[in-house]
Amino acid sequence: YLFFINDCDSLSLNQLTHKRSRTSSSYFNHFLISSTLGLRTLFTELKKMPFRALYPCLSKENPSQTSPNSKQAIDRSLYSDYLLFILKKTSGFSMKFKSLFSSLLLAGSFLAQADEIHLKDGSKVMGTITQIHKNQISVSTKFAGDITIPTDEVTSYTTDKDQNVEFEDKQKLVGKVKFDGKDTQIIRNEVEPVKVKNILSLWDAGTEHPDFIAPVDPWSYKAYLNLTKSTGNTHEESLAGGAVAERKEDNSNFKVYFKFDDSKNTDQDTGDTNRNSQEYILGADYENIWGKKKQHSIYLRSEAEKDNVEGVDMRFTIAAGYGHYFMNQEDISLRVRTGLSFRSTSFREVIDPVTTNDITPDNSNDLGMDFGLAFKKSMGAWADWYTDVTYTPTFEDVSDFILKHESGIRVPLDVREGMKLALHTGVQHDYNEKSAKGIDDLDTTYFLRLVLSF
Repeated sequence: YLFFINDCDSLSLNQLTHKRSRTSSSYFNHFLISSTLGLRTLFTELKKMPFRALYPCLSKENPSQTSPNSKQAIDRSLYSDYLLFILKKTSGFSMKFKSLFSSLLLAGSFLAQADEIHLKDGSKVMGTITQIHKNQISVSTKFAGDITIPTDEVTSYTTDKDQNVEFEDKQKLVGKVKFDGKDTQIIRNEVEPVKVKNILSLWDAGTEHPDFIAPVDPWSYKAYLNLTKSTGNTHEESLAGGAVAERKEDNSNFKVYFKFDDSKNTDQDTGDTNRNSQEYILGADYENIWGKKKQHSIYLRSEAEKDNVEGVDMRFTIAAGYGHYFMNQEDISLRVRTGLSFRSTSFREVIDPVTTNDITPDNSNDLGMDFGLAFKKSMGAWADWYTDVTYTPTFEDVSDFILKHESGIRVPLDVREGMKLALHTGVQHDYNEKSAKGIDDLDTTYFLRLVLSF
């Protein structure tokens, strides 16, 4: 009855009683019929009752007695007098309205709160049972949100919609459940109820079992491009790149990678700008991890390399050994490897431009050691620091070794769900003690790398 108040100025009781619009009975009858459309319609129609339009009607006929520009509260006694007047005039409707409203309210409450759970302390919880699993009943309620009740505190419960029900021997049916404290029944449409000893799990139809864990694809992929600047055997600014496919599981890691650098260079010694830098690397790395803290591992890695600048026609390396994780956490990890290696190297033909003599190095097959270090440290959400080093000396000549190093900072850049973009910046060193004649032992590369992960 008070929806009209905010639109009214100070009014007298005479105005209210004498200017009731034409007749309230027609509005009440209209309201009574339309209210059966539901609670939402009921409250919508309530706002359309003549009380809301009362003040505009009065203001037209008695402008001198109203103040359209002032919004003052109506005296509380005026509310009371007017409500008593309305109740007297509409007592018949009021009873019908109350009965209809109560029926609709109870029906809506029953539909919204269909399931009942009775507890040992005598209380009753009304809501929707969404799940029963591991001796816990999950209930969605309007008054307290989602709650969990231990099954040993429940004396009885019923569900009002068909759900997946798992019982002894992991058998499954779809239906409603009724538990009276002793017997449990699964009720299905037009089928005799099924008595079961114990409900193991209950969950909504069309959803996965509570124990179900969605499989996670163990594979991840990266593709990257480098904007590099190198010094050493060549002076160059080139575009290089690569790709990585990695499979991570609880106890193993496997990685396949490919790197390329195909660019024009200027030779530091000859000034030849037509010399083409062609370097291609294809490799694989596998490790199996074990131990209580997952600190032990064995590894196997291999790598094939072609480097036109170093005069290497093909270098193949295979190594295997033991790895130890001194730290192996998400935000920091430190791994050291020790193993044995075999390296086979063949060189392309090299002719001395002065003497025209063949100065091609001899091909070699060498056994040796294999050492590695990998460190990674998270510096928060904005960056990661990483360092990778491999060192492979030969047994025949310890001074004959290859050292590869890369250190950098990775800055993540979000792109969209399922894909990540990151910016890497750092430095690479490639040192070969036994390079071909006329080739510097050390190549240093500074890079800016754009990495797309998916």
